[in-house]
Amino acid sequence: MDESIHEKYIEAGKIAGEVLKYCCSLAKPGVKLLDVAEKGEELIRSKGAGLAFPLNIGINSIAAHYTPSHSDEKVFEKGDLAKIDLGAHLDGYIADTARTVEIGTNKHSNLIAASKAALDRAIDTVKAGVDVAKIGKVIEEEIKHRNFSSINNLSGHKMERYHLHVGFNIPNVARFQFGKKLKEDYVIAIEPFATDGGGHVKNSTGGNIYLLEHPEWARYPSEKEFVRKAKKEFTDLPFSERWCTSLIPKERLLFLLSTMSKRRILHAYPQLVEVRNGLVAQTEHTVIVTEDGCEPTTRI
Repeated sequence: MDESIHEKYIEAGKIAGEVLKYCCSLAKPGVKLLDVAEKGEELIRSKGAGLAFPLNIGINSIAAHYTPSHSDEKVFEKGDLAKIDLGAHLDGYIADTARTVEIGTNKHSNLIAASKAALDRAIDTVKAGVDVAKIGKVIEEEIKHRNFSSINNLSGHKMERYHLHVGFNIPNVARFQFGKKLKEDYVIAIEPFATDGGGHVKNSTGGNIYLLEHPEWARYPSEKEFVRKAKKEFTDLPFSERWCTSLIPKERLLFLLSTMSKRRILHAYPQLVEVRNGLVAQTEHTVIVTEDGCEPTTRI
């Protein structure tokens, strides 16, 4: 890997790790989810990085793909299990990291520990030449050993410049035999999800997160205007409804996002919810694969 690129990955990881720690410290009973999301995103920008995706906050059985809307009034409540997942990039070189915090109680520390321990074991497994199926195996074994289930249809992912998900996934269970082997300089995000539920997620309602899917299908002037502005502002990365309030008047925004999603100009990410409404814990780090191991970029 070119040294200048390596430095950007390392610095992006440092920024993401620092901001995640800060956001977790803000998550307390009565605090708005929107405030944590906006403060975290603003801190990423103030440190000179770009936003790789909207800051996600998944409460309890919501595993992924929820970010507050611009008018969101939801607050953290005592006993919530909150997953905070964020990403920063420098010149398109991405760091993706997540942690789970329990709000005001300490009843689910074992579930949080299961996800964290699985991530630690997975990181110890990574090196050039390792089949990603082996990573899924150690993740599932560790979580199962602690009497929880690894969510079988959520996974980590390979990343490239300005692309959050590319190539193949990093499984969280053993039975997926992809036959994909890691190579030196691959950048991957590993994110075990542990649950006391059924070990599977289903699509729910929209999570206020979007991606340009088929921008070439825009036909009407308002759609073309939005696509032009979104490409310039967000490139090929996901974006949130609240980020768009500076692009399109609020009174038109929700209708436009809805119609463009139905026509697949945009991809609207659904919230991913545990099938039995089980609690979900997530821990995530980005690593750079090396010949004999890996270099975590977001572990601070």
